[in-house]
Amino acid sequence: MKTTLVIAAVLALLVIAGCAPKAAAPAAPATDKAVADVSTGVSELDQLTADLDTSDLNTLDQELADIQSLELQ
Repeated sequence: MKTTLVIAAVLALLVIAGCAPKAAAPAAPATDKAVADVSTGVSELDQLTADLDTSDLNTLDQELADIQSLELQ
């Protein structure tokens, strides 16, 4: 009787272990497309940084003062 219970328990554990979810496969190595995507992203970031350049704002106070000092006709 004991041996039957032991065998049943071992079989049950084998079934449970066989039904357990498998580990995910490791990620694929970087491909040329992935490298190109990163390169494109960096280029877009450089363009965005250039578009958001605030160096022109350094003279804004002087330009506003010049506008205010103009005499309107």
